[in-house]
Amino acid sequence: MTVSALWLNSGIVHLLLDNKILSSSDQFREAIFPGLLAISSAFFVIGCVGTLHKKGPLPLMAFALGLANIHVLAFFNDKTLGPSGIACNFMIVTVISIYLVAMRLLNILKNKTAFQKQISVSSTNCISRNHLIVTGIIANMVSSSVLCGKLIGTTNIFFIGQAHWMFTSAMYQVMVSVASFWACDIFHAIFFSFLAVLRFAEGISLINQPHLSNAPLLPLPFMVVFAILFFALGCIMSLQNLYIGVYMLLFAVYCATLTLPSGISHIAPQAVNLIIFLASIVYMLTRLYVSKTDFKVSQRNSLREIIFSWLRYLRIKPPKITCCYFSANFYLHGVDVIGHAFDTLAAFLITVETHASFILLMVTGGMVYITGLFSLSTGKTCEGSAFIFYGIWWIIWGLMKYVTLCLSVIRFQVAVGIVCFFILNAFLTVCLITLNKAWFIKSLTFEILLINVLLHTLDILPGETTVAFSILFGIVSFYCFLACLLNGTEVAPHLPWGEPFLKQGLPLQGRMLCPLPAQKVTSINTIAVALKDITHIDLRSKRKPSVKHLKDFGSFAYLHIPKEAGLKISNVIFKETAQVVEKLEADMQYVSLEIPAAVPAVYQ
Repeated sequence: MTVSALWLNSGIVHLLLDNKILSSSDQFREAIFPGLLAISSAFFVIGCVGTLHKKGPLPLMAFALGLANIHVLAFFNDKTLGPSGIACNFMIVTVISIYLVAMRLLNILKNKTAFQKQISVSSTNCISRNHLIVTGIIANMVSSSVLCGKLIGTTNIFFIGQAHWMFTSAMYQVMVSVASFWACDIFHAIFFSFLAVLRFAEGISLINQPHLSNAPLLPLPFMVVFAILFFALGCIMSLQNLYIGVYMLLFAVYCATLTLPSGISHIAPQAVNLIIFLASIVYMLTRLYVSKTDFKVSQRNSLREIIFSWLRYLRIKPPKITCCYFSANFYLHGVDVIGHAFDTLAAFLITVETHASFILLMVTGGMVYITGLFSLSTGKTCEGSAFIFYGIWWIIWGLMKYVTLCLSVIRFQVAVGIVCFFILNAFLTVCLITLNKAWFIKSLTFEILLINVLLHTLDILPGETTVAFSILFGIVSFYCFLACLLNGTEVAPHLPWGEPFLKQGLPLQGRMLCPLPAQKVTSINTIAVALKDITHIDLRSKRKPSVKHLKDFGSFAYLHIPKEAGLKISNVIFKETAQVVEKLEADMQYVSLEIPAAVPAVYQ
């Protein structure tokens, strides 16, 4: 992934130079220098960790790529060095690549695996096995290196030639977010989805940087809401893991510093980006090393455990968590958090009418639309339909407002489109009566917002009323974001969703066709009550499965061995039970040399 990011961005920079977008060699250096510095650091980290884990020629390839990029950076500063060092390092990479390909082909011809199978690692270090997180961290390193370039002296200006680093980081972080959901890593999925939109916004702002002198990098409401979202996510993550929570809180501080009048030109956001760059290196090094070993990280790493350790006289009852999967897509149960978060962002974005805000509104609507598709795949019909509807509205409204800045639009046609959305949302609001109060209030608030937008379009109401109800819808969406995030990750406390205004009757036991009820349930206990202790296996087979074959831990188990395969007893007893068997033989005063048809084996 790191090599692909290197070649992709290098190719983009050369295309910009060939199309005269970069007019001089100095601009070429300003465009490529900060990103290459971050990627070189990533290669050296990968090489160090690979060397510690004895990964063969791969660490050597990482070191060679890092040294090649360092020679490129040195060549930009001193032309007398020449390209010989770059060529030698790339020759090393070529030789190692040819060796790996040859070994792969040779082992395929011998019908063997090309590399030795990795030994499974126990998860005593409490590090999730979502290895693509490292790719997202590298994307953070690249973008932070560009934005702190003025502070460390790697660049002098911000301009369009550096925007491709931001767009590449956004693309990789979207992939990491999707992969994190598949790995059931909800926090990192939400975190990298936020970062993807933030990087895209930074890229848009860098494109328009000549027009943003002495102005903030991003729209003010966008940055304020993003800071609040990062702060909430970091605080809740700190209850699970203090280290990762502090890393997330750095981005909340970064978004807060961007609210300063001079924006990215101020020294405060550049300093925060430098801290993020260094923290990303440490986080990447730690995660790569710990995820491949049995090195045990201290279990007392969460803020909750630190607080409880101080309160020695406070007895905490450990929560009982039951895992029960009713659907193949149950790992996407937390995807609604992203939808509520981006609804909050979109609601505050429409309070500002600029080119950047309308483009960001379309991007945010796209994320809400994707959230709706994922939510539908988990069986949440009402929630998925609502997110898809909201996403389409944000995309169309942002596109329409962007067009009206350049062209004149007939207001009657716009009003007709708003009326169509108003009717569809009214039907959706009626359906959400049977879900819960929070979703119904959110849909009802959106309905009032559509009415105000329609009246403002017809010049009946001023724009301030639309802004007021947009803020109200954003507040309701933020409450849903907190409730969904807190209730889905913490045992207590919980934010109430509210009972539905109109409760649906439960289907009869023999007529249920789907293992999940039609309405959304917010916990495994509610699902069990709704199904009346019926599992999906019961519904499919029409009978209760037998559990007579299940035994308690510590019970005797019998393994049948054919008579012709009988061996000495010392050859078939497991190493863990050898001492137990020897003690039994000593007590029974005999040793059997032949194995009977059924041999008892004691589980430890």
